[in-house]
Amino acid sequence: MVTFTSLFRKTLGNYRYMEKDNFRCETKTSFTIKTFSHDCLIVSEKLDLQPTRTLQAGQIIGKGPQGQLYRSPHGLWALEYYSVGENVQFNDHLIRLREILESKVHLIKALVDSMGFEAVMYLLIMTEDAGAGIDLDSSDLSFISRISTRFTCSVVANQ
Repeated sequence: MVTFTSLFRKTLGNYRYMEKDNFRCETKTSFTIKTFSHDCLIVSEKLDLQPTRTLQAGQIIGKGPQGQLYRSPHGLWALEYYSVGENVQFNDHLIRLREILESKVHLIKALVDSMGFEAVMYLLIMTEDAGAGIDLDSSDLSFISRISTRFTCSVVANQ
């Protein structure tokens, strides 16, 4: 079970840092497969899944201040989930990903091992709680390590 924890609640008790009991939180969880020399749509074919987002290597992803174009350095195949609220649980995202990917672990490993793809689990937390964090149990850690070569977590605390 994954839970968000508040470090301030645990360490500082009822000090002035705790002006409210619930904090607004936004999370984005992504399971991505990056391709460097193949069309990213091959991932959909191999896994028999449709992604929520794709990028092809070289695809325009934005414009700079002087009008220069930014291009994706790699192909990207992604399953992404968003949540917004006061009691957001990363676990809900992991449950969805487990339901979809658990039976496809061997196919993901084949893409990584034989085709040189990179599989990354990414979690972004944007919250009003400056002491937010996550708590992963051994089952969650095992699942993440079976489907990905890397796990990245970013926490952005806004006041």
